[in-house]
Amino acid sequence: MAASSLSLEDAVAHPVPRSVFEAMAQDEILQIAVLSLFCGVACAALGERAGTAVAWTKELSQVIPKVAGCSMSFAPLAVFASMAAIITARGLRIP
Repeated sequence: MAASSLSLEDAVAHPVPRSVFEAMAQDEILQIAVLSLFCGVACAALGERAGTAVAWTKELSQVIPKVAGCSMSFAPLAVFASMAAIITARGLRIP
C-alpha cells in the first residue's frame, strides 16, 4: 500500500476551499471548518452590521433539525418498503 506524500504547498493550500459548494459536495470537513471560522471572525469584526447574517444563521439552525426530524419519521416506512421489495424478489429464504 503506497502512502501519498503531502508537500508543504499542499498542506498550506488544502485547508482553504476553492468553493463553498465544492467543499460541501466533497465532504471536506477541514475546509468547511476553516470557512466557518473565517465567517465567524468576519461577523464578529463587523459587529452589528452582521446582524442580518447572524439572525439568518440562527433561524436556519432551527429549521434544519425540524427537516431532519420529518425525514426520520418516514424512515420506518422506507425500511419496510425495502424489506418488502427484497422479500418479493428473493422470497423468505434470504441467504
